[in-house]
Amino acid sequence: MIQEAMAKGEFDNLSNAGQPLKQQNYNPYVDTVTHKLNQVLINNGYAPEWVMLEKDIREDRTRLKMLLRKEREKLGPLPITPEEEIMWTASQERLQDLIKDMNKKIEKYNFIVPLLAKQMTHFPLHLEATKALKEGLSKDQVPQKEDKKVSPERGRFLNALKIFGIFRSL
Repeated sequence: MIQEAMAKGEFDNLSNAGQPLKQQNYNPYVDTVTHKLNQVLINNGYAPEWVMLEKDIREDRTRLKMLLRKEREKLGPLPITPEEEIMWTASQERLQDLIKDMNKKIEKYNFIVPLLAKQMTHFPLHLEATKALKEGLSKDQVPQKEDKKVSPERGRFLNALKIFGIFRSL
């Protein structure tokens, strides 16, 4: 039947002939009401709660990894001393509250995310801490900031240059 209509040329003058089909990001596992609500929210600059939670979780993970790297920079090269081991353990314990908060967000996210494949695991502190310890910079490798203290004589000289620089612009 379709073949016959094509042979007669009934599809030749369609308005979108030769155009690609419009992409639709539609999740078949979400009911149409939820899909429409999400579409209205997105079109008005809002996102579903699970999308916002995912963003917050990614930011929290990045911040925790950065904090671990900063703590690593306070320690010497591997193998670290027993005193540094105590410092490293204490720094991980200080991060526990942040990790608990993030893991609560992950649990909430996993409960409301519409796709099972999008679910996340809790933050693996022991794995990230080991990675930061092995791959992070030690205090010997961190570039030291130079003190930009100016001697009093040099400071007076620079101030005089600034003052006389006014006359150059006249």
